[in-house]
Amino acid sequence: MDSKNLQRFETSSKKHDCVAEGKLDIEVERLFWKTLKHSAPIYGADIEGSLFDEAVPWNLNRQKGLLNYGLNQGQRLAGVTTSYVYVGVWKSMFPWHKEDMDLSSINYLHDGASKNWYGINIDCNQQFEDYVKS
Repeated sequence: MDSKNLQRFETSSKKHDCVAEGKLDIEVERLFWKTLKHSAPIYGADIEGSLFDEAVPWNLNRQKGLLNYGLNQGQRLAGVTTSYVYVGVWKSMFPWHKEDMDLSSINYLHDGASKNWYGINIDCNQQFEDYVKS
């Protein structure tokens, strides 16, 4: 997403942010689940890149893990060995999912209100899938 599109997104999203403003977390969560089916949030997913400056040591694109050792020099796996940026407004969500190949992930909130995260232990995977299907 280029800076012009990101700025347009920010401008259009400001009207959505006021919905949750001033409410307690539990009120926001109740409102989220109650209205989820009634209006779609604005959301951008799988945008390759990082909002961290290239020079900072904690830039997620500079972190090396075990997967990097099995790749050729300069080879990368988008969204696995390099970072993705996601942008959204209130009520946007990244649907429940398993990471590719059951890999771990790192998430960093650059800007905006606090977020609620739900996690399912891998040992409970089948129970969770059965519940969602029902």
